[in-house]
Amino acid sequence: ENAIRLSVKPTQVIEGEAVLVLKSNLIISKLKRPNRIIIGGGGNQRSEILELAIKHLSPDGIILIPLVTIEAINEVKAIFQANNILVFDNNRHKG
Repeated sequence: ENAIRLSVKPTQVIEGEAVLVLKSNLIISKLKRPNRIIIGGGGNQRSEILELAIKHLSPDGIILIPLVTIEAINEVKAIFQANNILVFDNNRHKG
């Protein structure tokens, strides 16, 4: 659903408990180092999911995370900045 909404054609969609999938090395064995990762929010495991995704991402890759709350945005930005990753905020809210 996210892939269709974002107009992307994934090589593979891996569904499951994100932390378990990332720790299982399934992504490395199937996709080596993906250049795009879409994370569907992550809830209370967001930080761990993001840290694991960063380890798997290709050096020129992009991680997309649709977020709703300011707290979630700040949490994710801090992790990206700690890993020296450029953050683009595509905030479309005009309220």
